[in-house]
Amino acid sequence: MRKINRIRIFLLGFGVLASGCVTGQDRTAVLERHIVSVEKRMAQLEKELGGGNPSGLEQDPGRVSMQSRFAENRVKFDELNGRIQALNGKLEEIGFQVDQKLANTESKIAKTDEMTAFNEQRIARLEDHLKLQPLSKGTMLNPPGSAIPPPGNIATPPAGPEQLSENKLYESGKQAFDQGNFEAARNLFERLLKQYPKSENADNAQFWIAESFYKQAWFEKSALEYQKVIENYPKGNKIQAALLKQGLSFLNMGDKQNAKIILKQLTDQYPKSSEAEIARAKLKNL
Repeated sequence: MRKINRIRIFLLGFGVLASGCVTGQDRTAVLERHIVSVEKRMAQLEKELGGGNPSGLEQDPGRVSMQSRFAENRVKFDELNGRIQALNGKLEEIGFQVDQKLANTESKIAKTDEMTAFNEQRIARLEDHLKLQPLSKGTMLNPPGSAIPPPGNIATPPAGPEQLSENKLYESGKQAFDQGNFEAARNLFERLLKQYPKSENADNAQFWIAESFYKQAWFEKSALEYQKVIENYPKGNKIQAALLKQGLSFLNMGDKQNAKIILKQLTDQYPKSSEAEIARAKLKNL
């Protein structure tokens, strides 16, 4: 009976430990250690129960019942061990998936950082070019030698405090641009961007501001304004044209290195666009 009581106490202790609050990988490790301990103890008990019994316990019905329960518990222990192994396999699979997602996220972050650094360098180079011809207060927007539009029926918004609609501002700005009144066009487009920053014509307005400087051969300013199109409206319908004209702005400034970088970016990102065809032709001659 002493051996039977020892086994009962041992199994009770194991049951209490197994029902504890340990979870996850810690619980798995604890269970594995105790299974090993239980297996060793069970092997010892099997040896004691299976050997000769000079006291005549073979005829004891309690001993037969104990051996039966012992065998059942051994089966349960084996099942528990199998479940632990399956849990370990699932944990390893989850860990592998998490590692993959982290690697993908880190790769995307690295690409974003690389593009950000590239844009910062591009802006710095543009600013350096702009400093070569600083714009002082009162300086005319038309550089020397540029054509000054003749007087005529130039689209100008009506005087007064009333606020024009975004469509009216855009139409008036585009009409002024088409008539060669680039300063008036810029003023109208800038009003549109200030009053209606989320307008569906915002990207076009910014592009025409840049284009007005390009038309006046003010390539330092045009390159900066095209950059605003590229950065602020990456999904707009003027992104390809902005890249092309920015590259041509650098080319007109004699900066072939930056021109190549931007034109190559255009051909890589939008290879099937009409602007990319023009860029490829320019790159062949650089």
